[in-house]
Amino acid sequence: MQEANPLRATLVGAEARGLWPRIPSRFRVKLAYLETDASVDTRRELVGLDGRLFAAGAGVLIRDIQHRPLAAKSVALGHLPSPLHAETLALALGFEAAADLGIEGVWAITDNERLAESCNGGSENHAFGLDLIEQRLREARARFVFARVRWSRGSHRKRRFGGPSADALARAAIGLGGRR
Repeated sequence: MQEANPLRATLVGAEARGLWPRIPSRFRVKLAYLETDASVDTRRELVGLDGRLFAAGAGVLIRDIQHRPLAAKSVALGHLPSPLHAETLALALGFEAAADLGIEGVWAITDNERLAESCNGGSENHAFGLDLIEQRLREARARFVFARVRWSRGSHRKRRFGGPSADALARAAIGLGGRR
């Protein structure tokens, strides 16, 4: 039994194959994978009273449970003080985009270990100005039944499932070419 809506959880497919009993629709969750990345161009620097700011871009890729692309975004973030600020904002944008699609549960991947640890309660980041971005991240994450954040060594740069990578989308947002 194939659902017409690709956002429906694979619970429906599992039920059809008899892997577990039919689950009432009120208990079904729309699931997705979220890949985010940020790029910072250190060649485009602004120096001001608040210190140095760098051009930053975000890449957001949302895939359904079968790894088919649902949405891809390339967003210029303006000038930010550090890669951590850019990665945190990229993850917040990814959560917002997934929630806007009606996704209810997310497995997210980031290549920023400090961000993943912070999201999982392992550490706190105290960088100047990060508290406002983290508040936006908490509000976006609260829109889900569950949202897991996992650190990966940038493996999402590889095109394992076809389509663009979050890294390529982030680099395109600020006019950087592909990686060598």
